Amino acid sequence: SLCLTRENSDKPCLGDVWLNGHWVKNASVINPLEYARCVENCTVNLLTGQKCGDQSEPDVETAVRKVAELGFVGLTEEWNMSVCLFHAKFGGPILAGEVYDVRPGVIKIVGED
Repeated sequence: SLCLTRENSDKPCLGDVWLNGHWVKNASVINPLEYARCVENCTVNLLTGQKCGDQSEPDVETAVRKVAELGFVGLTEEWNMSVCLFHAKFGGPILAGEVYDVRPGVIKIVGED
């Protein structure tokens, strides 16, 4: 198994958010504390088969065990390095398609128009 994760400690929400039973398309309109409550256990929930915003008690012990069982963990912010480390660990050539940005985005700063 492999996992690619994103550091989200200092980033605004990058997509739609499921909050209080409905999708919110523009995360900048969400109260920051409400958003934090919604996603505070997101990684733990996803590792244990729950939805990101699941409000039940997070199963941290199982999540930690799952991470230990993963064959590889990479970071999306360090995509090229993660691809290189993956191949260093498991072998095989790095293919051009693995480092080609197929979904280039635009970084938007909240409040900037």
